[in-house]
Amino acid sequence: MDCIKLLEKHGYKRGTIDKTLFIKRDKKDIMLVQVYVDDIIFRSTKKSWCDEFEALMKSIFQMSSMGELTFFLGLQVKQNKVGIFISHDKYVAETLKKFDLVNVKTALTPMETKVALTKDEEVVDVDVHLYRSMIGYLMYLTASRPDIMYAVCVCSRFQVTPKTSHLNAVKRIFKYLKGKPNFGLWYPRESSFDLEAFSDSDYGGSNLDMKSTTCGCQFLGQRLISWQFKKQTVVATSTTEAEYAAAANCCGQFKIAWILQMYALTTNPTIYDSYQPFLATATAKHSSTDGTLELHATIDTIVYTITKASIRNKLQLANASGITMLPNNEIFEGMGNMGIH
Repeated sequence: MDCIKLLEKHGYKRGTIDKTLFIKRDKKDIMLVQVYVDDIIFRSTKKSWCDEFEALMKSIFQMSSMGELTFFLGLQVKQNKVGIFISHDKYVAETLKKFDLVNVKTALTPMETKVALTKDEEVVDVDVHLYRSMIGYLMYLTASRPDIMYAVCVCSRFQVTPKTSHLNAVKRIFKYLKGKPNFGLWYPRESSFDLEAFSDSDYGGSNLDMKSTTCGCQFLGQRLISWQFKKQTVVATSTTEAEYAAAANCCGQFKIAWILQMYALTTNPTIYDSYQPFLATATAKHSSTDGTLELHATIDTIVYTITKASIRNKLQLANASGITMLPNNEIFEGMGNMGIH
């Protein structure tokens, strides 16, 4: 019998969004089980359930208990009464050693702020396997280091024919990590369960194809739970259009946020029973009538359609060329009229 069938047989319900999550609960207690291939993390508000689960797994499979979670898939987990801290300290040290960068000088930032990366076609190629390997190690680090995510994503765009300038940019990220190896994610115990998201875009920021880059982050109370940096698939014709795409991507991430919210809510059955879920989805597409870009958002089953014209009307924009040169104070005042703070 495989693990999934065994859990379902013993009263665990499989998650509807996250298929690796299994939940067992009664009126007062709850048990959460997360399965990753042959590794399992579990927690319950009732100690006897944990003991029963551990005995069940050992009776069916050749498994051993590692005790309190301190290390998992390269992540270090430090738990105390006020919260949980997740980091990649050891992984950073091992990676620096692997690429012989232990003795390099440190850098204050992961990327040059005034020098953009280009194709650099006249420069000699570097070892493509080394370059891709370094990018791969850095990509895994972004699971706990959002501070390097933008730099890593930019460098990853040059994996086909990396040049010396690209390799130096990657090495700079490692130099930054050497100077700040202990950064990580802090999840305080005492915080609200409110979902909050932020999005932005750099209009035409890519000098290779003039595409904009979408960035966003989602919080559960004071806890950062997901973050993104991604080049948009089409060339935006205005800052407003670039922001549409960023907002659509940000709303799409609420599915991830909803999973994390359920983790938190299920530890408190009283809140769970009375909680009314907030669900949001959004897509950006061109209108079938005039071809203008529209943002279609569904929030708690209510459908909203947002266009450039509606935003300009709400923000009271009068300049014909767009909002690129509009002073920030005027934009924020207009956003206040829309009820956005």
